[in-house]
Amino acid sequence: MRIIAWLMCLLLVGGCVRTINPVLLDEQVGEYPQLAGKWVIGEGDDKLHVEIKPDGKQFSVRFADGNGSVAEYSMRVGKVRGLTIAELRPYVRESKSAMQASVLVCPYTFVVITQMEPTLKVKAPKDLGDAQKAGAGENELVIASTAQLQEKIAELWNSEDAWLGETEFVRADEGERK
Repeated sequence: MRIIAWLMCLLLVGGCVRTINPVLLDEQVGEYPQLAGKWVIGEGDDKLHVEIKPDGKQFSVRFADGNGSVAEYSMRVGKVRGLTIAELRPYVRESKSAMQASVLVCPYTFVVITQMEPTLKVKAPKDLGDAQKAGAGENELVIASTAQLQEKIAELWNSEDAWLGETEFVRADEGERK
């Protein structure tokens, strides 16, 4: 069930591109407190809860869809060539099962944040074109270095074919913030 929730969240929030290397370098990661809070998509069936971790530069993200599936992520946000990128990595609790450990490789995924206020808007990648990859279909992973990933993201930013449509999250906790 946890794997299904994780895959659903990746498809909704993080598109289809998974990478074994981080998208952001530590020095590119910034503080974005405006992302913290509760967000919803559409009628509110899909919910996103974002909490700032103590270091101020990382977030815990909990996604719950309208069917009750839940996925948890660690997220960092930073600037790359003028783009604001949210790098997500699934949070996996320790498991004594060798099967679970071998299945959950914990790849990174990412979205480009196009707006943070008053709503949160993100675009997820469909594909990174000719970036170095391994595997095929559902098992495909981008194995390019962080520098190569960043170069490819910037190169493809203006190509509509490389991105899914924009997803808009609305604050669910607006009354609590005032």
